[in-house]
Amino acid sequence: MSSASPAHLLDRDPDETADIERLIAEVVPDAEAWKQTPNAVLGGKRPIDLVHTPQEQVLRELLRAAKHGMTS
Repeated sequence: MSSASPAHLLDRDPDETADIERLIAEVVPDAEAWKQTPNAVLGGKRPIDLVHTPQEQVLRELLRAAKHGMTS
């Protein structure tokens, strides 16, 4: 029996990539700068700090909202 990595357990849209780095690059024009910048929606955390953690789902939800034109 194999164990799935946490990335495989995340809730994703059917057309959404499992590769969070690729998803960021698809949605954010300056992906590298955005990943390093603290974000108020993420509780002041940098997006890069959420990648490959249980909180990656929150990051995916933020990216999904931005991709579909939703803002807070």
